[in-house]
Amino acid sequence: MKALKILEKKKQKKEIKYIEIAKHLGVSKQDFNYHLKNLRKNKNTFSADQIKEISKYLGEDISIFFE
Repeated sequence: MKALKILEKKKQKKEIKYIEIAKHLGVSKQDFNYHLKNLRKNKNTFSADQIKEISKYLGEDISIFFE
């Protein structure tokens, strides 16, 4: 998924931290990591609202979760 690639690329460049995104979403780091683990398996378990918030946080279009 394109969303996973963008998340990992920005984390590697130290532009984002997963804990910051988790706080922004109002979930624990463990919950966020659970969703990331599922993304790696090509399963999107984020809710629609979470997808919108992550897209805003990254400054990306929401479609990255569906490519």
